[in-house]
Amino acid sequence: MKESIYKAYKDGKYIGDFTSVELHKMIGINQRTLYAYAVNNFPYKKIYKFEKKITLSDMTNEELCAEWDRVRKMLNPEAV
Repeated sequence: MKESIYKAYKDGKYIGDFTSVELHKMIGINQRTLYAYAVNNFPYKKIYKFEKKITLSDMTNEELCAEWDRVRKMLNPEAV
């Protein structure tokens, strides 16, 4: 099973993408707490915020097709 990646912010500034293990080592947050805070968009210790990073492997075929169409039309507005 692939480990989730989280976007981390400190005082509103993006500090990088990290796994739950890396964040645990950095700031002491455990995996369940991290997931709960990320899903509910709660600040951790009033300093940190987290977002689960969506990767291509997380997306369904329908979501991938929709994203492809969105980007294709953004790059070429006259595309059908």
